[in-house]
Amino acid sequence: MDRKEAQNHIGKQVLIDEAIKGQYVGELIDVVAEPRKPWRGIVKIKGVDEFPSLQINSEGHCKLQEPIYSVGDVAEFASTKIKPLPAPFESSFEQSVIDSIYKKLSSYEQTTSQYEHLISHLTDYLETNYPNQIDPNKLKHKQTNRNQQYVEQDFDENYILYVVQDNHAEVILYDEDKKQHLVLEGCPFEFEVKHGNEWVTGHYLSNWKFQTSDNSVITLTPNQKIRLHKKQFEPYHILIKELENPARLSLEKSLKNFGMTHNHAVDCHNSLLFKLLHSTEENKFSGVNFITYKRKQKTIVVQHHYERELIENDNDVIYDRFEFTTDSGQRSIITYTNSYSKDR
Repeated sequence: MDRKEAQNHIGKQVLIDEAIKGQYVGELIDVVAEPRKPWRGIVKIKGVDEFPSLQINSEGHCKLQEPIYSVGDVAEFASTKIKPLPAPFESSFEQSVIDSIYKKLSSYEQTTSQYEHLISHLTDYLETNYPNQIDPNKLKHKQTNRNQQYVEQDFDENYILYVVQDNHAEVILYDEDKKQHLVLEGCPFEFEVKHGNEWVTGHYLSNWKFQTSDNSVITLTPNQKIRLHKKQFEPYHILIKELENPARLSLEKSLKNFGMTHNHAVDCHNSLLFKLLHSTEENKFSGVNFITYKRKQKTIVVQHHYERELIENDNDVIYDRFEFTTDSGQRSIITYTNSYSKDR
């Protein structure tokens, strides 16, 4: 809302959006509107509309974030966090916390069993803090063994989890969460296969054969689990994978000279990917990709000039030129051409 709407909302209920830290209902007490500055609002907290999101670390452990405000708290909020309340709030603060947990539980219960550990955390929180006010009818999901130790969680928010299936001799991957199928034959991605109690990395060959990174061969079986890291859909990851090994190593060496690695990439405009995907008849491509790397107070922009000529039944012609420019004015240029780029 703008500052005029905010002035009209003084004394009325509003919604405070704290993103992953939850959403809260409060009364807009006053508006701070300084000239040529975004307005701010003074809000008195009345309740919780959305419970904070649960956070999962790289080891699969869940961290419960409690509401960051209590009833009666008065705080100043940026205008971007304040929104009109869609419906009147008529609950107590305590009941609003309980209702927000029920709402969060319901959203998890509609997904697959991968969220059982998240449901357990929320249920435990209810039973610990509000043992005498729980409505059993709203707790549709109860774990039969609350003391069970999760030795290993197949769920990882960084991966897409599939189940291997046999579709008339064709190997397909089934995403149980999104109810989608993916044909494994010809897939260019690097997968991880559940082999015993471990995830092993590799790529699919054919005829149910999967080659691991240590060159072992695993025969896939129906209902076996296989997963794909989401980063493989990211433009930067796709670009790095497209580079020939000498070009990639040269890029990495130059980044290292500037104190950077691939992990410091914050933005990538991959125009080459767009051309490869949308130009079905062309076999020659040229253009520029723009990549930004940041570390602490240092920023580097890389202009990647490229030329590609795709030759059927022969080696492609490849030319890469990387121009580095730092925010302090340092510059560097490296060039790579494969042996089939005769004119370079």
